[in-house]
Amino acid sequence: MVAPKSFVVSYNPELQQFEVFSVKDEDLAPLRSKNVVAPWRLEDIPGEELTENIASRLGATALGILSIYHAEVKQRLRVKPDQFPFP
Repeated sequence: MVAPKSFVVSYNPELQQFEVFSVKDEDLAPLRSKNVVAPWRLEDIPGEELTENIASRLGATALGILSIYHAEVKQRLRVKPDQFPFP
C-alpha cells in the first residue's frame, strides 16, 4: 500500500521556478507547529465540491503565502485569495 502523501508548492530563487513535489503525510507533522498553516475544512466548502473556483482560490492562497517570504513572487503577484470567494 502506498503511504498517504501531500504536496508542497515551493519557490526556488536560484532557478527562479516554482516546484511542486510530494511529501509523506507523516513527515509533515513536525512542520505544522513551526510554519504558517492555512486550513481549508472540506465541510466549509459550499457543496463540499472541489470546483475550478476552489482550485483557483487554493492556488492564489499558495502564491500569497509564498509572496510573504519571496520578494520575487510578491512583486509579480496580481491575484488575492479574496478575488475567488466561495459562492
